[in-house]
Amino acid sequence: GTPVVNPAAVSAAGIYQLIAVNNSGCSDTALFNLTNFAKPNLGADRSATKCSTANYDLTAQFNTSGLTSLWTLGGTVVSTPAAVSAAGIYQLIATNGSGCADTAIFTLTNDLQLCNSTITEQTVIKPNPVRDVLTVSIIRIAAVKVGITIHNSSGQKVYSYTYQQAAGGQTYIIPMQEMAGGEYFVTIRVNDKKETVKRIIKD
Repeated sequence: GTPVVNPAAVSAAGIYQLIAVNNSGCSDTALFNLTNFAKPNLGADRSATKCSTANYDLTAQFNTSGLTSLWTLGGTVVSTPAAVSAAGIYQLIATNGSGCADTAIFTLTNDLQLCNSTITEQTVIKPNPVRDVLTVSIIRIAAVKVGITIHNSSGQKVYSYTYQQAAGGQTYIIPMQEMAGGEYFVTIRVNDKKETVKRIIKD
Protein backbone atom coordinates (compact mmCIF):
# COMPACT_ATOMS: atom_id res chain seq x y z
CA GLY A 1 0.00 0.00 0.00
CA THR A 2 3.00 2.32 0.23
CA PRO A 3 4.47 3.68 -3.04
CA VAL A 4 8.01 2.44 -3.77
CA VAL A 5 10.16 5.52 -4.30
CA ASN A 6 12.98 3.77 -6.16
CA PRO A 7 11.83 0.45 -7.67
CA ALA A 8 15.22 0.10 -9.40
CA ALA A 9 16.91 -0.50 -6.02
CA VAL A 10 14.79 -2.14 -3.32
CA SER A 11 16.16 -4.13 -0.37
CA ALA A 12 13.15 -4.98 1.81
CA ALA A 13 11.59 -8.42 1.43
CA GLY A 14 7.86 -8.58 0.76
CA ILE A 15 5.14 -8.75 -1.89
CA TYR A 16 5.40 -5.84 -4.31
CA GLN A 17 2.45 -4.82 -6.47
CA LEU A 18 2.83 -3.29 -9.93
CA ILE A 19 -0.06 -1.47 -11.64
CA ALA A 20 0.64 -0.57 -15.28
CA VAL A 21 -1.76 1.80 -17.11
CA ASN A 22 -1.74 2.52 -20.86
CA ASN A 23 -2.79 5.72 -22.67
CA SER A 24 -6.38 4.52 -22.87
CA GLY A 25 -6.66 4.18 -19.13
CA CYS A 26 -6.67 0.39 -19.18
CA SER A 27 -4.51 -1.26 -16.51
CA ASP A 28 -3.08 -4.57 -15.45
CA THR A 29 -1.72 -5.67 -12.08
CA ALA A 30 1.13 -8.01 -11.24
CA LEU A 31 2.62 -9.19 -7.95
CA PHE A 32 6.32 -9.80 -7.25
CA ASN A 33 7.41 -11.68 -4.13
CA LEU A 34 10.94 -10.73 -3.01
CA THR A 35 12.68 -12.98 -0.46
CA ASN A 36 15.88 -12.09 1.38
CA PHE A 37 18.35 -14.87 2.18
CA ALA A 38 20.57 -14.68 5.26
CA LYS A 39 24.18 -13.65 4.71
CA PRO A 40 27.00 -15.70 6.27
CA ASN A 41 28.83 -14.10 9.18
CA LEU A 42 32.52 -14.98 9.46
CA GLY A 43 33.12 -12.55 12.30
CA ALA A 44 36.00 -10.16 12.83
CA ASP A 45 39.26 -10.26 10.87
CA ARG A 46 42.12 -12.10 12.57
CA SER A 47 45.90 -12.34 12.60
CA ALA A 48 48.59 -14.74 13.77
CA THR A 49 52.36 -15.18 13.96
CA LYS A 50 54.13 -18.46 13.28
CA CYS A 51 57.60 -19.96 12.98
CA SER A 52 59.10 -19.01 9.62
CA THR A 53 59.62 -22.64 8.60
CA ALA A 54 56.26 -23.96 9.79
CA ASN A 55 52.97 -24.35 7.96
CA TYR A 56 49.74 -22.79 9.17
CA ASP A 57 46.15 -24.06 8.88
CA LEU A 58 43.93 -21.25 7.58
CA THR A 59 40.83 -23.46 7.50
CA ALA A 60 40.71 -23.56 11.31
CA GLN A 61 40.47 -19.79 11.67
CA PHE A 62 36.82 -19.23 10.72
CA ASN A 63 33.66 -21.32 10.96
CA THR A 64 32.78 -22.19 7.35
CA SER A 65 30.58 -25.21 8.04
CA GLY A 66 28.05 -25.57 5.20
CA LEU A 67 29.73 -22.83 3.17
CA THR A 68 31.85 -22.84 0.02
CA SER A 69 35.23 -21.30 0.86
CA LEU A 70 37.74 -19.54 -1.37
CA TRP A 71 41.09 -18.43 0.05
CA THR A 72 43.31 -16.03 -1.92
CA LEU A 73 46.64 -14.31 -1.36
CA GLY A 74 47.34 -11.21 -3.44
CA GLY A 75 44.52 -12.20 -5.78
CA THR A 76 45.90 -15.72 -6.34
CA VAL A 77 43.88 -18.73 -5.21
CA VAL A 78 45.46 -20.63 -2.29
CA SER A 79 45.51 -24.27 -3.35
CA THR A 80 46.22 -25.74 0.11
CA PRO A 81 44.75 -23.40 2.75
CA ALA A 82 45.22 -26.09 5.41
CA ALA A 83 49.02 -25.78 5.10
CA VAL A 84 50.35 -22.37 4.06
CA SER A 85 53.86 -21.13 4.75
CA ALA A 86 54.01 -17.68 3.17
CA ALA A 87 53.39 -14.58 5.27
CA GLY A 88 50.85 -12.12 3.93
CA ILE A 89 47.27 -10.92 3.98
CA TYR A 90 44.93 -13.77 3.11
CA GLN A 91 41.34 -13.18 2.02
CA LEU A 92 38.51 -15.64 2.63
CA ILE A 93 35.22 -15.48 0.70
CA ALA A 94 32.60 -17.86 2.09
CA THR A 95 29.37 -18.40 0.12
CA ASN A 96 26.21 -20.17 1.26
CA GLY A 97 23.75 -22.18 -0.81
CA SER A 98 21.70 -19.06 -1.54
CA GLY A 99 24.64 -17.31 -3.18
CA CYS A 100 25.14 -14.84 -0.32
CA ALA A 101 28.79 -14.30 0.70
CA ASP A 102 30.89 -12.79 3.46
CA THR A 103 34.56 -11.81 3.37
CA ALA A 104 37.21 -12.00 6.09
CA ILE A 105 40.88 -11.05 6.21
CA PHE A 106 43.58 -13.10 7.95
CA THR A 107 47.05 -11.59 8.37
CA LEU A 108 49.83 -14.15 8.81
CA THR A 109 53.28 -13.06 9.99
CA ASN A 110 56.48 -15.11 10.07
CA ASP A 111 58.84 -14.82 13.04
CA LEU A 112 62.10 -16.75 13.13
CA GLN A 113 62.24 -16.46 16.92
CA LEU A 114 59.17 -18.68 17.21
CA CYS A 115 61.18 -21.52 15.65
CA ASN A 116 63.28 -21.61 18.79
CA SER A 117 61.81 -23.87 21.46
CA THR A 118 63.13 -21.46 24.10
CA ILE A 119 60.74 -18.67 23.12
CA THR A 120 59.07 -16.80 25.94
CA GLU A 121 55.42 -17.67 26.37
CA GLN A 122 53.45 -14.56 27.12
CA THR A 123 50.03 -12.93 27.15
CA VAL A 124 49.70 -9.23 26.32
CA ILE A 125 46.42 -7.31 26.76
CA LYS A 126 46.37 -3.75 25.43
CA PRO A 127 45.69 -0.87 25.26
CA ASN A 128 44.64 0.20 28.74
CA PRO A 129 42.62 2.35 28.87
CA VAL A 130 40.83 1.19 25.71
CA ARG A 131 38.42 3.10 23.51
CA ASP A 132 37.46 1.05 20.44
CA VAL A 133 39.39 -2.22 20.08
CA LEU A 134 41.13 -4.38 22.68
CA THR A 135 43.86 -6.78 21.49
CA VAL A 136 44.91 -9.94 23.30
CA SER A 137 48.19 -11.44 22.04
CA ILE A 138 49.06 -14.95 23.20
CA ILE A 139 52.31 -16.77 22.40
CA ARG A 140 52.67 -20.46 23.22
CA ILE A 141 55.19 -23.09 22.20
CA ALA A 142 52.55 -25.78 21.78
CA ALA A 143 48.95 -25.74 20.59
CA VAL A 144 46.50 -24.73 23.33
CA LYS A 145 42.84 -24.07 23.95
CA VAL A 146 42.34 -20.37 24.65
CA GLY A 147 39.35 -18.86 26.44
CA ILE A 148 38.74 -15.11 26.73
CA THR A 149 35.96 -13.63 28.87
CA ILE A 150 35.21 -10.05 29.87
CA HIS A 151 33.07 -9.07 32.87
CA ASN A 152 31.88 -5.59 33.79
CA SER A 153 32.22 -4.10 37.26
CA SER A 154 28.87 -5.69 38.24
CA GLY A 155 30.16 -9.16 37.45
CA GLN A 156 28.08 -9.56 34.28
CA LYS A 157 29.74 -11.38 31.39
CA VAL A 158 29.79 -9.09 28.34
CA TYR A 159 32.13 -11.07 26.06
CA SER A 160 33.18 -14.70 25.70
CA TYR A 161 35.31 -16.46 23.11
CA THR A 162 37.10 -19.83 22.88
CA TYR A 163 39.57 -20.94 20.26
CA GLN A 164 41.95 -23.84 19.57
CA GLN A 165 45.20 -21.98 18.97
CA ALA A 166 48.07 -23.49 16.99
CA ALA A 167 51.64 -23.30 18.29
CA GLY A 168 53.09 -19.81 17.95
CA GLY A 169 51.47 -16.42 18.38
CA GLN A 170 47.86 -15.36 17.90
CA THR A 171 46.30 -11.92 18.25
CA TYR A 172 42.61 -11.71 19.16
CA ILE A 173 40.72 -8.52 18.30
CA ILE A 174 37.86 -7.64 20.64
CA PRO A 175 35.49 -4.80 19.59
CA MET A 176 34.53 -2.62 22.55
CA GLN A 177 32.97 0.37 20.80
CA GLU A 178 29.47 -0.51 21.98
CA MET A 179 30.43 -1.19 25.59
CA ALA A 180 29.73 1.47 28.17
CA GLY A 181 32.59 3.36 29.74
CA GLY A 182 33.90 2.04 33.03
CA GLU A 183 35.81 -0.80 34.64
CA TYR A 184 36.10 -4.28 33.08
CA PHE A 185 37.98 -7.47 33.95
CA VAL A 186 39.57 -9.60 31.22
CA THR A 187 40.13 -13.28 32.10
CA ILE A 188 42.38 -15.50 30.00
CA ARG A 189 42.15 -19.29 30.33
CA VAL A 190 44.65 -21.64 28.70
CA ASN A 191 43.59 -25.28 28.43
CA ASP A 192 40.66 -24.45 30.74
CA LYS A 193 42.99 -23.17 33.47
CA LYS A 194 42.71 -19.55 34.61
CA GLU A 195 45.99 -17.86 33.78
CA THR A 196 45.48 -14.09 33.67
CA VAL A 197 42.97 -11.60 35.04
CA LYS A 198 43.52 -7.98 34.08
CA ARG A 199 41.57 -4.89 35.01
CA ILE A 200 41.04 -2.44 32.16
CA ILE A 201 39.26 0.86 31.78
CA LYS A 202 36.92 1.60 28.87
CA ASP A 203 36.95 5.31 27.95
